[in-house]
Amino acid sequence: MTEHLIDRAARYQPCPKCERHTLTAIVGGMPIRADPEPLTINAEIAALLSGLITFDVHSYGLPRKMHLEDRDIDRIKRGHKYPVVAMHTCIPLPRRRAAAPETELTIPYARKQETDAIPF
Repeated sequence: MTEHLIDRAARYQPCPKCERHTLTAIVGGMPIRADPEPLTINAEIAALLSGLITFDVHSYGLPRKMHLEDRDIDRIKRGHKYPVVAMHTCIPLPRRRAAAPETELTIPYARKQETDAIPF
């Protein structure tokens, strides 16, 4: 079965930058990467205020596949009856510290003292 060029079913794939699991799909001809965790109403409002696009997650077809549909203002007003996810926000991996430059290790040694005689 061939897939549409405009829409493609979502797949779980790791993000190449932060290696977290994401839903990767093509929605309206654009590649989309979304966080798979469903949002509450308050979380959706926070995502929209921070400039992220939200999507409804529909599962249909045989075998069942997940498809993402962007939520326009009409869908947002109607509430949600499907799980809602937001675009992926990448948290970059922490940078590894650069290796310390190699330094020569010198171990000081004590000179033999001249008075090695037993004091008693």
